[in-house]
Amino acid sequence: MKRRNKSKATRKKEELLGLLLIILGVLILLSLVSYHVTDWPNSSSRERVANWLGLAGAWLAFYLFNYTIGYPALVLPFLLILWGWTIVTRGFVISLLRHTGYALFFALCFSVAFALPRTISPETVSVNYEFNGHVGAFIAFLLYRYLGAIGGVLVLFAAMLIAFISMTNISLAGFFDLINNVLQRFRQGIASWKEAKERHRALKQKLREQKLAHFQAPEVTSPPGKIVPSTSSKQEELSFEIAEDEKEVEAEIVSVSKSPEISSEKLT
Repeated sequence: MKRRNKSKATRKKEELLGLLLIILGVLILLSLVSYHVTDWPNSSSRERVANWLGLAGAWLAFYLFNYTIGYPALVLPFLLILWGWTIVTRGFVISLLRHTGYALFFALCFSVAFALPRTISPETVSVNYEFNGHVGAFIAFLLYRYLGAIGGVLVLFAAMLIAFISMTNISLAGFFDLINNVLQRFRQGIASWKEAKERHRALKQKLREQKLAHFQAPEVTSPPGKIVPSTSSKQEELSFEIAEDEKEVEAEIVSVSKSPEISSEKLT
């Protein structure tokens, strides 16, 4: 009986903890979403605050965006909500812990990626400090200081690629095979589109020559007792055939251009 009551009390505490985490995550999310650069403490005035949570929300959003990892800090309230829901529903904490680590790592990488352009070229690139925060700016400074611009970008890209492969359990060989297959299909689509376009151009040129030859043909007089088709009727038949052929070729080009391999190309 005592064990059962103790178990119920423990379960109740877990539910309360999960509920508190969900509420805290929602409040932090509201403060971050309603962040405004003119709010205190960016400005000295505390009278007009645009943040939905007032001065507390403005203060929290300011320090999370400027002194941590910048806008990628938006992942934090979602993680709190997810942790609260997992505790309430007794989900898999170990799996959630792993995904939380990956989410924070990618948020940090994006923060550094936002800070690198301004670190490399501060005179030409103007990026708000809220994009990366102090943490992202500091790591970007270290990468640029000790590895240079190219080395810093390559190290950051490699770190994100390794984390992505580790998170998705995709082998490196399979990843490169996938990229190679996509490129091959893209090249095949481009070749098919160019071939269809070339056939269309050749056919149009041939039809123009035939049309010009018929227009320049002399008028044929019909001998007595024999009916010869007039030039105008031949021209009408030829025009109809030309229109039909052009429609078929254009339909073929449209079907090729709509294929997934060359969806990003446009007919010129």
